[in-house]
Amino acid sequence: MTAIYTYDLFPGREFLMPWRTILEVARVMIADGCRTVILNACHDEGNNKNYKWEGVDILSIETGFSKLADTIMERGIKTVFIPFTWREGLKDLFILNRLPCQKIAYLPGGIYDFHSANTLRKYSSTAIAKPYLLESLIPKMFLANALQKYGFSHTIGLTPLTAEVAHKAKMPNACCIFPGKDSFEKLSSDYSLIEKFGLEGKKWLLFSGAPAPTRGAEMLLNAMDKVKDNSVRLIMLMRTDVDSQYGKFENTIGKMRHPERITIIREKASREQLHAFFEMAWYVLLPFIVIPSEIPLTYFEVLSCGTPIVTFHNGGSTEYLKSALYISEKNVKALAETLDSVWNDKKLHDKKRNAGLTLMANHPDWKAVGRAWESLIERK
Repeated sequence: MTAIYTYDLFPGREFLMPWRTILEVARVMIADGCRTVILNACHDEGNNKNYKWEGVDILSIETGFSKLADTIMERGIKTVFIPFTWREGLKDLFILNRLPCQKIAYLPGGIYDFHSANTLRKYSSTAIAKPYLLESLIPKMFLANALQKYGFSHTIGLTPLTAEVAHKAKMPNACCIFPGKDSFEKLSSDYSLIEKFGLEGKKWLLFSGAPAPTRGAEMLLNAMDKVKDNSVRLIMLMRTDVDSQYGKFENTIGKMRHPERITIIREKASREQLHAFFEMAWYVLLPFIVIPSEIPLTYFEVLSCGTPIVTFHNGGSTEYLKSALYISEKNVKALAETLDSVWNDKKLHDKKRNAGLTLMANHPDWKAVGRAWESLIERK
């Protein structure tokens, strides 16, 4: 049996990263005849529930590597994939020596820089930014040394940059296996919401997502106030994730000088309606201050619809997709200037559009991704 270990997966999060990746990987492994289970350690005991998603068993266990070791021995698990952050290199990981099976590390978070983490601190709080500050400062060799010492066979990075950094830090057999692309671009668009809000035949930018501090929604609102071209219009298709908080977002809107430049849509959109928004937008704006889990699949979905993206630089995610992105400096003034710059530049828009379509045409699907993970499993 194979296990993939994760934290805080519960109903409602299955299509968010990093959980989407491991669920899709598990689904492929199961289809290929490999007995696979997700071991899920929830920090909130209220979420400690076993359940099934698309044929994948999700088994809730107590947090901690000691409990993971007990579960592996009880269930006769032969291979386990374990997620790591760089800051875990500061911990005493001796307990990993108890895991009597093949151990493979995966790095869902990617690479963070101090500037981005500090910018997040300014727009949220020290508590929210602290993990990213630590990730940017802690030497990568600490975690690498522990994984080597305790017998890990491989390390999976989700982008080439993360895999390269892991390799340079001497992580065990570091390799890149991207998150997969699904069939989103093949959906038929439902234009009903676009028609309802009178957006057909008009030019607009799109922000789609939750108002989490990491997503940069407040920075975007401030930038829209500073845009010089008064014809620029932004549609904000706001999503309510589990634990979404709208307080600071609403407060920022209340202080805007030009709220007329923004239309906020709070209705829940179907996948077909979302496809229509991605298809019709001039650019989609994804101003992540930091990306909690690389790569947000929204990037793949948008680019596969033939729409370019305005974003900030964030490690391996934007490094991989940069030919299809307009990357702004990570501050309000630069973002406002970027929005002015892309609004009337059709040549640039078409260049980025074509680059995105080319990238997505060559990107692996979930079956290829799942089999790449599966290929690392030792057959004894």
